[in-house]
Amino acid sequence: MKIMEIKDNIVYETTNIDKDKEVIVHCTNFFPKDGIILCNYDGNKTGSAKVKYDGVAKEVESLNHRHTTHFVRNGVVESTGDGYGNWKQPKYIIIDLLNSHFNQFISLTANDSYTNGSVKLSDKAIILVRSDCYDEIPVEQYSPFTVMKYEGDYVKCVKNVFNILGIKERYIDENGAGHANSFDYCKEQLLNKRNLYINYLNNNSWNGKSDIFFDEEQLFFLFDIANENHYFDVGASYSVNLENMEEEFKFYMLLQNMGIQKRENGFSFKSESDMISYYDHICKKGSLKEEDIIERFNKLCDFSPEEALHLYMKYLLSKRDKQIQANGYNINMDDINKMMTSDLYDFAHHQEAKIVTNIHYQKKVPVDLIITKKGIKLDGCLWPGYYDLNYVSNNINGKFDENGNFYFTYFINNDVKSFFEIDDYISNIILYSVITYDESGQTL
Repeated sequence: MKIMEIKDNIVYETTNIDKDKEVIVHCTNFFPKDGIILCNYDGNKTGSAKVKYDGVAKEVESLNHRHTTHFVRNGVVESTGDGYGNWKQPKYIIIDLLNSHFNQFISLTANDSYTNGSVKLSDKAIILVRSDCYDEIPVEQYSPFTVMKYEGDYVKCVKNVFNILGIKERYIDENGAGHANSFDYCKEQLLNKRNLYINYLNNNSWNGKSDIFFDEEQLFFLFDIANENHYFDVGASYSVNLENMEEEFKFYMLLQNMGIQKRENGFSFKSESDMISYYDHICKKGSLKEEDIIERFNKLCDFSPEEALHLYMKYLLSKRDKQIQANGYNINMDDINKMMTSDLYDFAHHQEAKIVTNIHYQKKVPVDLIITKKGIKLDGCLWPGYYDLNYVSNNINGKFDENGNFYFTYFINNDVKSFFEIDDYISNIILYSVITYDESGQTL
């Protein structure tokens, strides 16, 4: 092991050795234990960020899901445009030959070159150690590298090393961090955000790597948190800009982009490696149209579109229930009878009626109504979008018009089973009136 002293106030003469030698330079405060520069994910590096829910913000901890290791070619970084590297005086500056790691790089730009994963140094590597930190590391960890203690401004010291080695220095643009505009950064942000959101709910208890399980209510909370914290504008240049899309499609994308999978009595996240493979797949797809979302959902998600839609509708009902509980209502049954179907959702907890929704599609609202201790008459129309026309026409008394719409009146006497069965075949019901009557047949 060689040890040299480098000072910023001494300008070393340039040698005449290989003026175009390509080296890579990495600044860090974490020593490459056993000769390996660990990416943030492998090194279990954590950070924190503010997350809001229902207007309440709190600082949440998270594993950093960066899987790239960053270098500058023939230069040294003073700060990075993405804000992740704002160096003062790093403890360690690592210089190695580019050719020793060339095949591991996934980006080789002038300002920000980075690899896929952690990097094992070659035996040609040079490590500049801030003088006051030299004794923090066991001597055997410095072998077989060339070690240089440095004092003073680290940028000047690195330039002095370049002079000694005859390395041609490159100009570095501090705002030229290519990673911040890359799909690799997008993947990292998606993984970071799901970690932050679940830790908002679990009081920072998830380490970001182990299995984690959560229930349906927590899944719905995740969706609300994602909406409030602009989750759906991450990676917009690689997918659809979801921030302004209908909420239903956002729910599909939450299940996909967070890797939510079904478990007995709940849900869990897919593994880190599975998610990276998934993100790589959607990157190859390029820009997506809205209609591509369902196609992609079928191929890549743990849910069928029908299961996902059913979950979304349960989410809507849960959300309305909370709003009703918070606000309360005072209204009589005559008012309910006059309401549009969509308005009826707001009265799921009315003392005279309990409304149970089973929505097959947003804006196409089949409704199941249970009236406590009373009967119900439904006057409605089925648009020509149901699945089994013969079944419906044979089981409901009604008639078709010239456009294929089916008008009907259906009576229920405290037994909704038959209506539920019919509803399984229907994709769209518009109810024109919902009239309740008591046991003697009198309209209420």
